[in-house]
Amino acid sequence: MSEIEDDLRTTAEAIKADATRVQDIEQRKLELDADDPRIPELAEEAEAVAERLLHEARIERALAAEQADADGAD
Repeated sequence: MSEIEDDLRTTAEAIKADATRVQDIEQRKLELDADDPRIPELAEEAEAVAERLLHEARIERALAAEQADADGAD
């Protein structure tokens, strides 16, 4: 496995973990009353994880393009 392929796999695993984390946070929020004081903190956490997920997705796209270029050079 090439370094790029390894990086792609690692990034995909990070994206999957972060997506699961957002899902878990949102499920916790659904189980709370609308006026629960924990909701803003959970929403902030979900936002931070979602921003990290977006960053990881951009890295993954760049790695995929790099891999495509490498495959085309062969």
